Order: sequence, then structure tokens, then C-alpha cells
Amino acid sequence: MFFRILFALVFTIIVSGVNDAKAEVVVPECDALIDWAKEMPVRQSKSLRQLSPAERIKQNEEYEAFDKKANEVARRALSDDVMTSVFGAPLSEWGRGDKKTVVMKIGSCSSSWPDENERRRLNLLAGKSNRFSGTVGDKLPAYKQKDKSSALTDPGCERMNNWASKAGTKEKSISVANRQAMLFTDADTQALFGMAFSQWSGREYAGAQSFVSNCFQEIRKQDDLMAAGLLEAYEGLRIASFYLAQQIRTNGYNRQ
Repeated sequence: MFFRILFALVFTIIVSGVNDAKAEVVVPECDALIDWAKEMPVRQSKSLRQLSPAERIKQNEEYEAFDKKANEVARRALSDDVMTSVFGAPLSEWGRGDKKTVVMKIGSCSSSWPDENERRRLNLLAGKSNRFSGTVGDKLPAYKQKDKSSALTDPGCERMNNWASKAGTKEKSISVANRQAMLFTDADTQALFGMAFSQWSGREYAGAQSFVSNCFQEIRKQDDLMAAGLLEAYEGLRIASFYLAQQIRTNGYNRQ
């Protein structure tokens, strides 16, 4: 009887150890990493300063289509089946050390691989892994979306467009920094959003970015911005959106 109990106990411990063990993350060679990213799209970037307003609208539309396709490909490449096939374990089982080692390998391959487009595909997919992975292993901090409620009032697109128009002026001598300063004065933001800009924190930056983005999307539905009298508002909203995105990154708003 004693030996039967002992055998059962040993068997239970062995089975439990097998079930709890996680697969070891394997670091592939560069050719395998390049092959992993081969379906990612490649896009030739253009400088916004060399484009007319109409061309900028077209470029934004092209980028949205490109980013949508890149996201679809990345989700497939980061699926549990593919990640297990390439790295030996799904992304959810990676620890801090695993990710650091793979990132270093990707950086090494990116700097030494001869084909530029293949390097860009690998870098793009590596960047998307941060966006879609969420918590990577128990040892890594989770990236969570904070509460986006803010003290700002949504002024509506008509007022937003009027506010943005002064920064969208065609006067070329005004720098982008000065255009941004024109928009985000305490007086204007207090009147428009109900709170002075100097009092804003991460939530306010995110709230304002949401308002700007909504109005920007509405403007883009116009067939002819110039005929609709919205060209300067379009430019101003684009400048405001870029500035707010910078503030969100600087303040680490989306990071827990």
C-alpha cells in the first residue's frame, strides 16, 4: 500500500512539472527572421514639405491603407502558431530576457542584412509586435489604456475649424513651432475647451487629440477643401494633431 501511494505521488509530481514547464524561446538566425517578416508591406515615404495640400490628403489615405494591411499581416505573423513555429513559444509566454535577446538579434540582423526592403519589413513587424502583444510574459509590465476622461469640453467641429485655421495660414515665414504656439495659448484653449493649456495633463492631451481627430476626419470627406473654405482648417488641425501626439508620447500617457 505504501509503495502504491509513493508511486502515485511521484507520478503526480512528474506530470505537474511537465504541465507547468514553458517552452523555451529560440532565437532564430537572420534568414529565418527575414522569412518571418517577408509578407510585411514596404512603403516609400515622402516628405510632407514637398507635397501640396491635395497630395498630402492622398498620401494620408495611402498610408491608412498601408497601415491597415501591415496590421493584418502582423496579426498573422504574431499568432501563437506562427510564433511557436519561428521562436519555439507563443508571445504570451515570453519573459523580459527573451524579448530583450530577440530584439538585440533583430537589431543585429537589421544592421547587417544586405537587402534594404527586407530590413524594413523586419523592423516594421518588430515594431508591430509591441502594439499587438499586450502583456508579454508574466515578467513584463502590462501596457494598459488609461481612462481617457478629461476636464475638456468638446467645442464641436465648427469652432475647432475656426481655431485651427489661424495655424493653417499660407504664410510660409511662420515656423511649425510658432503655428503650434498660436493654437495652444492659455486664452484660446480656455475659451475653446474650458481649460487653459498650461493646466493640461495626459488626459487632456488625449481628449483634445480625440476632438481634433474627429474634426480632421470630417474635413477629409470634402471633395474640394479650397472650394469648401476648409484648406487652412485642414492644415491647422494636422499641425494640432501632430503636436498633441508629441505631448502624449512625452508624457507617457498610454503607458501604465
